[in-house]
Amino acid sequence: MLLHYWNKIKLAGDFEVFNRLSQLVICASSLGKLASKELENLLYPIRVTSERVKHLRGGMFGQFYSGGDMFALLEYMRIIFLQEVIASEIFNRALSRQRQELQFLYSSIGFLDVLVAISVFQEKTPYFSFPSFQVRTSTSEPLMEFVDLVHPLMDKPVGYSLKVVRSMLITGSNASGKSTFIKTVAVNAILAQSIAMVLARNYRTDFFKVLTSMSIRDNLEKGESYFVVEAKSMKRLVEESSQEILCLFAIDEIFQGTNSVERLAAAQELLHFFITRPVICLVATHDYELVKNLADRYDNYHFQERIEAGQIVFDYRIEPGYRFSFSALKILGNLGYPSEIIAGAEKNAQLFVQKNWEEYGEIVR
Repeated sequence: MLLHYWNKIKLAGDFEVFNRLSQLVICASSLGKLASKELENLLYPIRVTSERVKHLRGGMFGQFYSGGDMFALLEYMRIIFLQEVIASEIFNRALSRQRQELQFLYSSIGFLDVLVAISVFQEKTPYFSFPSFQVRTSTSEPLMEFVDLVHPLMDKPVGYSLKVVRSMLITGSNASGKSTFIKTVAVNAILAQSIAMVLARNYRTDFFKVLTSMSIRDNLEKGESYFVVEAKSMKRLVEESSQEILCLFAIDEIFQGTNSVERLAAAQELLHFFITRPVICLVATHDYELVKNLADRYDNYHFQERIEAGQIVFDYRIEPGYRFSFSALKILGNLGYPSEIIAGAEKNAQLFVQKNWEEYGEIVR
């Protein structure tokens, strides 16, 4: 009795696999019965292969986990005749003989499942297009060009239309759309190269390896601070940039987790380093120094806001050039921070600009 239940526990995982494979064969048999001219090239091999493994469809293995009035009697029969051990051996031998057929059915059904998912995705999107791939032959040609590019997870997205010729620094106030733009470009680059569709009305691109450094968080389990996690994330991009593969880097606020002096010094050298590699960087930043010092190497774009009835309103449209503002203090005010805090902060900000950043003060809107 103890030996039986020890074997039962040991074989439980095997029988779960057997039942899943049995369902796979049943699914393949059902697909083989479909009549579709468009899919016949896919369905015919599935139909033929499922016939070869149809003996694996049986419910022989489901009985070992059945219940009901006869359960106790069946359990004694399994103990006496070692049914579970014998059934496991039979099925394992069948798997060894027909491993290739089962692997083929697994991959074929998975491929059909992907096609169904893509078709449903296309049906539910407001619009999409098929990407046009081209390898740039001149530095003046755009590496990426799109019209009305949108993010697949946004309900009411604002489409982006842009030609990406070289790396970009993207400025703008908080919540204006910088990170969303970067994510939209990265996600659609992956969609273009994986399922050959994008959420845009027109889309031309080179081939990229897409990597990101965004939404950084500290890691309490590993005892890593925010800056350590961020530094490791950026190190990964440095290592990838050393390969002879064109990369697209989506980066949100480099080195936020340290002091401003070291952050700006390291970020500037890192971005200088990337332009010597086969890399296109899309970098969201609030740092005027980066924009000023890299103006000859990076294109500048920005998002802007306006004040209507005391509220901040964003149009989420990307525009050429750079822009900085003190909208963070406006957001604090809208969230209900005490007026004395907002007034004091605005005064401190103006004093800081006047005393330290005369150039910065000229471009503040």
